[in-house]
Amino acid sequence: MSSVVMTQFCFSVLVACVALFQATYSTDFTAVLKCASFLPVPGGQVFLYCWAAHSVTEQAEAVTMAAYSCSWVEASMRFKRALRILISRAQKPLVLTAGHLYPINREAFVSLVNASYSYYALLGQMNRR
Repeated sequence: MSSVVMTQFCFSVLVACVALFQATYSTDFTAVLKCASFLPVPGGQVFLYCWAAHSVTEQAEAVTMAAYSCSWVEASMRFKRALRILISRAQKPLVLTAGHLYPINREAFVSLVNASYSYYALLGQMNRR
């Protein structure tokens, strides 16, 4: 995936952090309500990317078993050769990455949520000083 996804991940983490910070430390109730209602948006965007990429990865892992489970014993030599190539290529794990740096999967979603909360806690510590 392109660097646009990496940028989306970074900005979603920062937006979630700032929205949570504003919702926590704002004295205006309407501002708190706006920030709290907006908070699921960046999380949802990141979750959709991570969920879809994880689903594609799981389906790619199932290709080897599906190819091996077909009735290849009675097949022609040409089919068996093509099946061997398919199985050997499918054994290399498929990993979708954001900007060729960050793997996208469910663990990445949890990692990004944790990073957002860590930045929020850092802002909270700086605000208390």
